[in-house]
Amino acid sequence: MALQIGFLRSKVAVRVFMLFILSALVPVTALTLVFYQAFSERYAQELESRLRRSSEDYGNALFDRMRRIDSLLGTLAHNARDLDRLAPFVLKLGDSPFQGFALVPPDGGRPRVFGTAGALPDP
Repeated sequence: MALQIGFLRSKVAVRVFMLFILSALVPVTALTLVFYQAFSERYAQELESRLRRSSEDYGNALFDRMRRIDSLLGTLAHNARDLDRLAPFVLKLGDSPFQGFALVPPDGGRPRVFGTAGALPDP
């Protein structure tokens, strides 16, 4: 089964055939470009929306965590006299944000360390 192209022997037939092919390819190419542009814009908007939601969720989680830590530090500061009794409880909380902490007296004396605190700054 060989392809017979006998109808393309004249210049008119070749031109008509080329116009037929061209009239089929031009609209397909134009629609492809239009859809590609629309898809690219929509995809960029979707990515920006996802990034905005993700960063907002992360910021809210970070803010909640900082608020919880502030509340816990406020409780510890308020009950500083009972810190020897409270420190083990605070450090053993399942979701405690602390591995350790230090109580530094206002007069700059030696700090009391609870848990595993890192290097402390010089007074």
